[in-house]
Amino acid sequence: MADNDHKEPEKVDLEKNEESEEENPDIDDSKVKFLNHDGGKAADGSTIPEVRVDLATDSKEEFRGMGKEELEQYINDPYWIRVRYVLFVGFWVIWVAMLVAAVIIIVLAPKCPPRPPQDWWEKEVIYQVYPKSFQDTDGNGVGDLQGIKKHVEDGYFAKLNVKTLWLNSIYRSGMVDSGFDITDHKDIEPQLGTMDDFDSLLKTLHDEGMKLIMDFVPNHTSRNHTWFMESCKNTTKYQNYYIWHDGKRMNGTRERPNGWLNYYGDPAWTLDPKRDQYYYHQFLPQQPDLNLRNTDVQKELEEILRFWLEKGVDGFYIDSAQHLFELDLSQGTAVVNTPADPVPYQPVDLGSTRDLNESLAILSKWQELIKEPQYAEKDTKVLPRMLIAEAYGPVENIIQYYKYNGKTVANLAYNVNLVNLQKNCNAKCVYGLVQSFMSKLPEEHWPTWAIGNHDSHRLATRMSQKYVNAVNMLVLLLRGTPTTYYGEEIGMENGQILFDETVDPLGKNAGQIGYMNRSRDFERTPMQWNSQENAGFSDVNKTTWLPVNKDYKLRNVKGQLSHGAGETNLEVYQNLTKLRQEPSFQWGEQSYSILTDSVFSFIRQAKGFPGYLVVLNFGPNVESAMNFGADTVNDLPDVVEAVMNTANFKNTDYANGTEISIKEKHLYLEPGQGVVFKLPLPKA
Repeated sequence: MADNDHKEPEKVDLEKNEESEEENPDIDDSKVKFLNHDGGKAADGSTIPEVRVDLATDSKEEFRGMGKEELEQYINDPYWIRVRYVLFVGFWVIWVAMLVAAVIIIVLAPKCPPRPPQDWWEKEVIYQVYPKSFQDTDGNGVGDLQGIKKHVEDGYFAKLNVKTLWLNSIYRSGMVDSGFDITDHKDIEPQLGTMDDFDSLLKTLHDEGMKLIMDFVPNHTSRNHTWFMESCKNTTKYQNYYIWHDGKRMNGTRERPNGWLNYYGDPAWTLDPKRDQYYYHQFLPQQPDLNLRNTDVQKELEEILRFWLEKGVDGFYIDSAQHLFELDLSQGTAVVNTPADPVPYQPVDLGSTRDLNESLAILSKWQELIKEPQYAEKDTKVLPRMLIAEAYGPVENIIQYYKYNGKTVANLAYNVNLVNLQKNCNAKCVYGLVQSFMSKLPEEHWPTWAIGNHDSHRLATRMSQKYVNAVNMLVLLLRGTPTTYYGEEIGMENGQILFDETVDPLGKNAGQIGYMNRSRDFERTPMQWNSQENAGFSDVNKTTWLPVNKDYKLRNVKGQLSHGAGETNLEVYQNLTKLRQEPSFQWGEQSYSILTDSVFSFIRQAKGFPGYLVVLNFGPNVESAMNFGADTVNDLPDVVEAVMNTANFKNTDYANGTEISIKEKHLYLEPGQGVVFKLPLPKA
């Protein structure tokens, strides 16, 4: 009966249970019930009790937020109204306070002084290359365009911190006057290379971030130019391309139209037998002057400028800009008689043959041409283009080449005041050469400085080696754009040239007795690169176009960059071109002081930047009793820091970084010595 009394375990329909649980949300699904798989019986037939496992759950009641009624109670509660008001007002008070504080900080905090706008030609050193004498690469003894490119690529100009090259004439020429008697303004002189060589050089320069200025010679051509040969034939188109005159009859004898002398002191008129008329030439008879009053000539010159602008040339040096026009003799202008003893290098009547207003007007026209938009679209790397006007003579005449009738004439006027530096030029002399130009130059015009060129004897010969570094310090640190003639960075001297070796026609024409005073060959000798044969200028087995100077083994680029050579002219030059990149030297104001008859000093100061004091001894004697009291230079600090010197000191008193009390102690400088002192920032 026991078996009959045993009850069958209740069968559970799982599907129904699941449905019932879904229908009854109150079922606690946190409880799990395990059921035996064989109906709840053990192996001996006994019943196994059900096992239930309750999973622990959080017994806390779930947070459901505040109801609408509760929220309304808080909204209308006076306490919370006050809290909200305080927070709102506090937020805006803090925000406004932060805004006011920011404005005060912006207004009162020290500002970085703005850099005044400067064009590229106002910031850089211009390095003048006389192409025939720089580097020969084809073995013909004459420098060439590939030689210039070679030194762009080997980093020579980068070492000098130079970014602008100025090339003297490279046009196809009769080579009577070393390239200035041009036969084709749109071609390259074969001795110097090809047009492909030029294009390659220009591309290399631009790739290196450098600029190229070319000579432009609009005043005259070669007598072998097609224009002149056709003009001699009286060909209709070219009949008036040059300045022709029948001359005059005096006592039955035919004579020149007037007594004008050319730049070299010789008669400015030459009779052409083919045309049977006199033609005018401001320079050599082989260089007849163009008639720039002829509109066809003006168009020809404009096309020449456009040709080189299209190639990407950055600027032009206008050769002989002062002589582009002369008085028009066809209008019955009174003639000038030749003096009995004409002064060499001076025309008889300066007002008749130079600095005429027409010259200024045509330069301003070319200034507008180089700014035309099609050239801007051609190559933005070369913007903006620029003009330099070659102008000699009184300062008043030079500065008029900046602006005429309210229009820009040239961006720079080439100033050769410092080419007059000679051995006996002391502090007062230097001050006069600098201040005579600066005092008359309007503030809006930018000055230029040069201490030598292809037509003047080298500085080291004029003043001696002792003063080379001091003069470079002067010209590179004055306000304005300095020009360095090739070789000045190593102190090259005039070459030693015999009359039989003379190439310059001026020297040849002067004869063996007078050639030393007239020839320009002495300052045009080949660049001295190293101590090897021909100074590394050329591999030619025969002589170079001009003989290399005999001191090349002691004075050359490679030697001055060598270890053990001490601080050389070249290294001083490098340090100066680096120093002039400081803001005060780039655009700072300038003031001068003559401390003694021999010592000249000047200060450069850009607002908001450290200033600099430059002190130079140009005299023949030691100066040992100089100080900067109130009677010399005002507003100088008591202590300054030496940052550079001319490297010809026997002691280390002026070593870089040395602090010196310039008001309490005297300064000691020997002839040719110079020091640059850094001034602390002025107190606010």
